[in-house]
Amino acid sequence: MKTTAAALLLLLLILLIPIYLWFTSRPSQNSLTLRPYATPDDAIRGLLNGDINLLPLSEVTPEIISQLNSSAVNIVPISNFGFTYIGLNLRNSPLNDTKLREAMLYGFDREKLVNTTLDGYGDTLNGGLFSPAYGKLGWWNNTANSYNYNPDMAKQLLENAGYNMSSSGKYRIDPATGKVMRTMFIVSRLSDAADTEAATSFASDMQAIGLPIINYPLADFDFDFQIKHTYQSDIYIDTVSADSGPSWLYELFASNNNIAPVPLGTNLVGYNSTTFDSCVNQLMSTSNQNVIKRQLLECQGILSSDLPALPVYTKYSIIATSLNPSTIVPVTGSLAATLKQTIQSIESTPNFGKLTVGTVGTYGNLDPTSTSSPLDWTLLNLVLEPLLSLSSDGTPTAGLAASWNLSEDGQTITFVLRNNMTFSDGEPITIDDLSATINWFMSNVKPSSPFYTTLKQIQNVTIPNAITLEITLRQPNAFAAYSLGQLFALPHSRLELASNLTEPFGFLRSQALVSSGPFDLSAFDQGNGADFEINSSYFNATQIISTASEKMIFANLGLNLLNLGNTQIGVGTPAKTYGSQSISNATYAVYIYDQNNNLAAALNGTYIGHGTYSAMLSVDNPALTEGQYQVVGQLFGILPTGMFIIFHQETLIVQTSLPLDAISIVGTILVAILIIAQKYREESTEKTRTKRPKTRTARKQ
Repeated sequence: MKTTAAALLLLLLILLIPIYLWFTSRPSQNSLTLRPYATPDDAIRGLLNGDINLLPLSEVTPEIISQLNSSAVNIVPISNFGFTYIGLNLRNSPLNDTKLREAMLYGFDREKLVNTTLDGYGDTLNGGLFSPAYGKLGWWNNTANSYNYNPDMAKQLLENAGYNMSSSGKYRIDPATGKVMRTMFIVSRLSDAADTEAATSFASDMQAIGLPIINYPLADFDFDFQIKHTYQSDIYIDTVSADSGPSWLYELFASNNNIAPVPLGTNLVGYNSTTFDSCVNQLMSTSNQNVIKRQLLECQGILSSDLPALPVYTKYSIIATSLNPSTIVPVTGSLAATLKQTIQSIESTPNFGKLTVGTVGTYGNLDPTSTSSPLDWTLLNLVLEPLLSLSSDGTPTAGLAASWNLSEDGQTITFVLRNNMTFSDGEPITIDDLSATINWFMSNVKPSSPFYTTLKQIQNVTIPNAITLEITLRQPNAFAAYSLGQLFALPHSRLELASNLTEPFGFLRSQALVSSGPFDLSAFDQGNGADFEINSSYFNATQIISTASEKMIFANLGLNLLNLGNTQIGVGTPAKTYGSQSISNATYAVYIYDQNNNLAAALNGTYIGHGTYSAMLSVDNPALTEGQYQVVGQLFGILPTGMFIIFHQETLIVQTSLPLDAISIVGTILVAILIIAQKYREESTEKTRTKRPKTRTARKQ
């Protein structure tokens, strides 16, 4: 009996172990969450309280630095290609006088601004408006005049040019009119505290050398209307976002962009210089790196002499962290790329645990054709791999594209895709996906999207072969790879639905956002942030540790054995609550895609109570043929804090025979039964043999 009991116990273990291993999924040891905060102060409190591990900040103030420095938090600065400048309307006198502009720059204490307004987290620019970050690329003109602060030089230049002090001794005489100079206003954005403070400092410095200039902060709408639509203001201060490709030289200062009436042009200061035009046109129409460097240095020199705009400073971005600062992977000029590469580096650490990144601001709709929310793009950058990534110095390097090339005339750029790349659902990333995505993007992009200007450069997109994409531009651009390289691919089979869903959050609900990057979006809540799973299909997945096993469902056509394969499959959601209340008014939908990524079936789920939703699908109705499918569930609803959407994904195997594991288990059962039966027969035989001699002995007596 003991042997039989042991055999039965062994059989039970044999049955339970494979079932447990098959039907349970080990959660990933590492996880990623983005958590939004309304203000930098709130986010800093979250960092100090240990609620988040990383906090990227694109804007730095002395108050922010003071809060961070008073704790044990580490601060890692990220240098920037972007810059802040003071635009002068050269259409108006006396601002069209180069000597006046030189005196203004000598009289402006920019170094003090960097140390006070930016608390040292920034750099001054040279006279050609170039940030020191360009120095890493060899594109910094060391001979360009830096115009270091020298108020005595400023006064001397003014007097030499005929701008003498009036009898009151307060302001100067305009030599063109013989009268006291008219009052001029420097317009700044109320939404940008650093720029407004810089404008105030500039006005104060100008009054100190006798120029009647006053700061006049405006709301963003009024600022844009005056500066970009009417050209009515004399002076303004603004910040330009830039990458390592300084195409802004052409946009801001080429004379053919000085167009009125507006909004048609980008040369807001009205600069017209045939010398500069010749320089910048040669720059933009070549792919020769030696020529590019030569022209960049020359263009800086011209701007430094003419001063159509006054350089102010470049602001650093920062990442504040409670982790070791060596975990940060700085990418010059890009806080987004720094954050992405830092997260990838941290997630490559086994057993790191939960990584939570704080962000400041609000989420939009996650639609790349329209969203202008920086938080949306922080999220999308983690999910969508660009054609070109960024190296540590901010220059392009391979991404989805293994290589790229710009034609000699700077008007056609060619991308060659990597081999063997897949989306997170296992489908291959093809040249057709990339082409369809770009064309969909071009047809649907709105001016609010940061890709609007980039896409408007494109004349047409062609596919020479199965791995090559050619983009022809409307005009030459030596730095096209820097902007076009940020384009990405979505599954072309899902883009039609994305175009047809015009409702709010239509793109997100269309199932088009399939990951090609290191992370896959699993849940999104406008008010509370986003959760991600590691994309094990990512082509660079060796850099990321994923311990989650794949979730699979078996369904058999007309066969049901031990509940291992069913004609009915059930999928559902975990409980969703808001506060202590169950969410009962959400929408649950399930989509099933075949191996060609075509929609094979769709069904609506139902609410079953306690914040939980479920859906059932019979593989016989609609009929699913034998094969592998992707099951994508989507729970969508609206909360007081905004929209939420939760995704889950499983692989469905539809087959007409027993699953391999079912066969293994059934075989194990049969073998175990045979072993027990054989053992039982052996025990019975032995007992019989033992009893028979005793019987014969009794009879003899």
